[in-house]
Amino acid sequence: MGGLLYKEYVSFGGKKIVKNYLLATVVFVLLRVMLRGDFGGENMVTELDGGQIVSLWDLFFMMAPMYIIMFGVFLAFGSIGLLVEGDKKNKVMNYVRSLPLKRNTYIASKYIFIVILEYVILSAYLIWSVIFHAFCESGILNDAMDLLDSFAPILLMVAMVMAAVELPLYIGMGKEKADMIITAFFMLVFLVVAGLLFFADYSKFSVFIESADMTIIIAKINEYSSVIAAAQLLGPVFAGLLFYLSYRISCKVGNREVAIDG
Repeated sequence: MGGLLYKEYVSFGGKKIVKNYLLATVVFVLLRVMLRGDFGGENMVTELDGGQIVSLWDLFFMMAPMYIIMFGVFLAFGSIGLLVEGDKKNKVMNYVRSLPLKRNTYIASKYIFIVILEYVILSAYLIWSVIFHAFCESGILNDAMDLLDSFAPILLMVAMVMAAVELPLYIGMGKEKADMIITAFFMLVFLVVAGLLFFADYSKFSVFIESADMTIIIAKINEYSSVIAAAQLLGPVFAGLLFYLSYRISCKVGNREVAIDG
């Protein structure tokens, strides 16, 4: 199993990603140390629409950790087909079949790799979040980052759910057919969202739409803190159950090109 996980890591471009992340982290730390929230004094502050005075540096660097979460969602969603198709093009299965592996170990390695990947990305995000908090002078932005921290695990759980749906499709049908189904699904989602934008009742969300006061928005979101906490607690359980169900389906639909004979 360790060899298969390392194969996924290499084919995924893991070495390059890790090097780039470490370099970006060093740069991020240096910039945050040099450009602290109080750097530049009154010349480097701005007033938000709600009247809060915040540091421009804090506002700028607040966006950096968010890119890691976006990257994690993209990786879980956009790399499944490449991993499966890459094995077929490189004839990896001819080599894997010669190894003393149990049945379906190859399929299991892909699921385990995705889980490890998402938790590593969450750790990478939290490291950058800690760095941001350490040098942030704007209290309201610290509160906003705390809120983003609470949503980060939920977003990555969503990414894992997406991966659980995709893996059986790519393993059982191949990249071309799976891409067609996924494209059709997202076209349907787009139509549903477009319909909601035209016909939905926005009265319940008027405070988020009309108010530009970040304090009010954060307070309103915090009213649902119990729901967020429940999602953080139950999300990994739900994603784990769905991952196991997806794995069992992949084992059944996997054809001879991917399933390993025991």
